[in-house]
Amino acid sequence: MKNSQALKEIIIKADEASLNNAITERNIVPENIISVIFQPAREMAIGDYEAKYRVIYRV
Repeated sequence: MKNSQALKEIIIKADEASLNNAITERNIVPENIISVIFQPAREMAIGDYEAKYRVIYRV
């Protein structure tokens, strides 16, 4: 497991400005981004139900 790289995840509001701000604030370079996953809004959820992006990246 010495060759494995640490991964992190951030979950942010699903809009372009939030995505760009989160990537800039955490100094994530594009080649370290593994996946950006869209999670649609949930109609019947209580509390936090807005659409989100899950960004998985290498540290």
